[in-house]
Amino acid sequence: MFLQFNGKKITEKEHVDSTMESMCDLPLYFMNFYGSTDNKLVYETIRRAIELYDISLICLDNMQFMTAG
Repeated sequence: MFLQFNGKKITEKEHVDSTMESMCDLPLYFMNFYGSTDNKLVYETIRRAIELYDISLICLDNMQFMTAG
């Protein structure tokens, strides 16, 4: 994500720090789920985040974890 945001390879610690500072200004929120997670918990977490943070766009990455049995 840092490389995509920065648009170039990050080779020095100062570039990492400045990229992190710039990203902190963005309204990004992450869920902390790993592995198979109950769909109801994911949906409830998303619903609450929409209410609390007025979120208008949600990106789900690796949805296969939500469908794992």
